[in-house]
Amino acid sequence: ERRIQDLKVIEHEYVKPTQTGKYWNMEKKKTKIIFVCHGNICRSPMAEFIFRQLVKEEGRENEFAISSAAVSYEEEGNGIYPHAADTLRKHGIPFGRHQAHRISKKEYEEADLVIVMDSSNLRLMGRISENCDKVHKLLEYADAENASNTSSNSEANEGKTSEANKGKHPVSNASKHSVVTSNIIPDVADPWYTGNFEKAYSDILRGCRGLLKTL
Repeated sequence: ERRIQDLKVIEHEYVKPTQTGKYWNMEKKKTKIIFVCHGNICRSPMAEFIFRQLVKEEGRENEFAISSAAVSYEEEGNGIYPHAADTLRKHGIPFGRHQAHRISKKEYEEADLVIVMDSSNLRLMGRISENCDKVHKLLEYADAENASNTSSNSEANEGKTSEANKGKHPVSNASKHSVVTSNIIPDVADPWYTGNFEKAYSDILRGCRGLLKTL
């Protein structure tokens, strides 16, 4: 009689028993991240493609599901804004076809992290979901790399190990980090109005690098 072994779920990883009784990884749950700005044609698609590139450079593509969206319907169906595309191209960031859309309640509920660009985006997210505990401003993470290195050194001095974080979903670190010394987290200024796409790119890159460091 053929023996059918049940699949089990352990710490977000789908596994099944081997002949020795041990378990091997079949599929690891991806961390779903949605970058959000007002219209989804400048900042959030820039953040999406920049973050994709950073993840690729670290060989971690299988860990994340990355997308972007808007808090408004104003640019629904439109592609990435030409100046935003030119800026990505200038910095060697590959990007593909893009269609702007407003984030849905279902998208929000299925996401692990929703990363907004400014205070207005943060406020308007409240119209999409009453519970915004997974929403963070991008520049909240801008200094995460330095803070992470400082924290690591401190833990090493105290004789701590990474065992304390074993089994935790990476989002727990991203949500609980404390890298902001000011009560006011800066915005990624909208280049649609400022015209400064280089500044937007620089700020988004800093935020994305910090975010990835926490995950």
